[in-house]
Amino acid sequence: MDKKTAVDNLQKETKSKRIRNLPVLRKLSKKESSKNISSFKFYDNEAAGRNNSNSSFEDFVVVPQEIVEEKVYNFQAIYLCSTVVNPPLRPKHVRDCAKQYQKQNEKLLKRLGKTQPKNDVKMDVGADGVAMYDTLRPENSQRFFPFSDIHLIKSHPDYPDYFAFSTVVTGDTKHKCHLFQQIDDYSCGEIIKAFESFM
Repeated sequence: MDKKTAVDNLQKETKSKRIRNLPVLRKLSKKESSKNISSFKFYDNEAAGRNNSNSSFEDFVVVPQEIVEEKVYNFQAIYLCSTVVNPPLRPKHVRDCAKQYQKQNEKLLKRLGKTQPKNDVKMDVGADGVAMYDTLRPENSQRFFPFSDIHLIKSHPDYPDYFAFSTVVTGDTKHKCHLFQQIDDYSCGEIIKAFESFM
């Protein structure tokens, strides 16, 4: 056998091996197509029994992509104060923080004849986190808290209009409790559920 014939035979053999190992597109059976997954499926020739060697190729089905609309909750609240607490945030922290805020207001009222100015904020709660901004100065007062930084959100039955969420300050040793008062149609329970749906 001359050199050219040997090369031709080797090329034919290599080509037939390559074709034999290509994945094949086949139509699903009636039972498979009734599952409404897809109308076609890829599978491996070797896995189909054309070759008895072990195959690492896994069957897969092409699934149509589903478009999911991202939900964003909008709330209106009054930002009151922030205090450092020992984690995890508990309802008693919300109660203590609310009491502290009320005492400070009473002292200011006696001394100056007026209370602390209230900061009305709009809260946009979505999958990325919580965006907050002052309703009077929205362009230069925006703050953003990603859910990776928010640890817990709680309320206290003695203060049904108050809720707070905690953020990490220094590792896990100290958290900051941010206290708010609910002022719109949503209850504190509904606001907490909206937060927890993303946490």
